[in-house]
Amino acid sequence: MIELIDIYNEDGVHVGVADRNVAHGFALWHKTVHCWLTRGNNIIFQKRGSLLQDNPGKLYTTASGHISAGETVEQGFKRETYEEFGIQIAEPTKLSEHKWTGDFKKTDGTEFHDRVFANTFFCETDVPLDQFKPQADELDGLVEIDMRLTLDLFNCQIDSIFANGYLLADGEFRMQDIKVKRDDFLCFPPDTLNSKFGKVIEWILEHKK
Repeated sequence: MIELIDIYNEDGVHVGVADRNVAHGFALWHKTVHCWLTRGNNIIFQKRGSLLQDNPGKLYTTASGHISAGETVEQGFKRETYEEFGIQIAEPTKLSEHKWTGDFKKTDGTEFHDRVFANTFFCETDVPLDQFKPQADELDGLVEIDMRLTLDLFNCQIDSIFANGYLLADGEFRMQDIKVKRDDFLCFPPDTLNSKFGKVIEWILEHKK
């Protein structure tokens, strides 16, 4: 399926529109949005579907995706969270925009070239986990974790955290108590857990003061 996205030069100047697969095939600069939802002292991670070809079962950003052609990053935030969880989100807070590049082969051997202006947002929500509607074909559910304990985990001060999960079991999403460890998170070198997730948590904690 064709998914059109806006294309930019390396300086962030809009230069046209292309299919998402073309952008990744030819290393064209485009924008993505990384959506973090928090509730009080907790942050919500998605758990990738166990049947996905790439990185199944790993914990990742609450929601993320490409900005569609003609769409603002704020609109992308709201669309992604609604598509993935079926909930409406209030106005988000922007944390950063930074360049990110990556070149690798997917598990099926396809060359993948990422040239991204990554926009990171967060939003406080009062919607309980069991009222989310995760996409069962993409996600095994959601995990809600205390932010400060998560930083302690990333800094190797503790080895695991007990967390609340709203996870797929026997074809239904159910609340579960789970234990989370460092290797449960999706992170590849040169990124570290602190550079990929920890810095975002620190920014959120600072904004919430």
